[in-house]
Amino acid sequence: MSDFFKKHKKNIIYSTASAILVLAVVFTCVFFYHESFNDEILGVPYTHEEFLLPEPPPPVEVPPLPQPAGRFVAEVPDQKTVYLTFDDGPSPVTEQILDVLKKENIPATFFVLGKNVEEYPDLTKRIASEGHKIANHSYSHDYKQIYKTDDETFLNEVLKTEEIILSLVDRVSYSKVFRFPGGSFEDYKWSKMDVLIENDYSFIDWNCSNGDAEGHDIPPEKLTSKTIATAGNKNAVVVLMHDAGRKYTTPLALPDIIRYFRENGYVFSTIYR
Repeated sequence: MSDFFKKHKKNIIYSTASAILVLAVVFTCVFFYHESFNDEILGVPYTHEEFLLPEPPPPVEVPPLPQPAGRFVAEVPDQKTVYLTFDDGPSPVTEQILDVLKKENIPATFFVLGKNVEEYPDLTKRIASEGHKIANHSYSHDYKQIYKTDDETFLNEVLKTEEIILSLVDRVSYSKVFRFPGGSFEDYKWSKMDVLIENDYSFIDWNCSNGDAEGHDIPPEKLTSKTIATAGNKNAVVVLMHDAGRKYTTPLALPDIIRYFRENGYVFSTIYR
């Protein structure tokens, strides 16, 4: 091996030097190309700040979805206001709720079903006689009947319920505000909103819930905590609750819910037009 090295020593040294020279040239070319690329793209001199991502363009203003003209906006005085609302009654649970409201001297709004008004006319009269407002929640609460039929069928649900209510109570007690079963959040309900507006009705959803729509036999303390959590710091709070037959824990939670709003400076009002 040593004889081979001695014999070819000059060639080995020459080849090694040539390889080193070629690598140096290649490295130099790559370096200067990289610098010229940075100069062209990032600007000279190169700084850390220049390498940061550019500021995002200002957001494009997207117009909000149109709000139907008939959406009811409860007028809020300077003082914080809470609107207690009960859906799907009347039922025997309504009687328990009325007892609590009477004891606490609190007004509320009941979005009733026409079929239940027919079944519990005396409770309907009691709601009105104790100073609460009665509003419309359809006759059947049947989604297929209300939403998957023509507009005339939907309107009949509303007007039939109105007629039944007004056969029992005076016009002062009846609020021409409709609450869609399930709320008015889906766009397929928009045509029904137009029907309401054409017939001098407004409609309203909610921005707070006690959670009794999520099941039956929910502990009262859980209903109270859900109400407090969803009320947040809103100046006007529309609370969704239910007085359907199986919501018997709702009146049990109601005193604590009322106490919470009182202690936090709210006044109680009804939804009426």
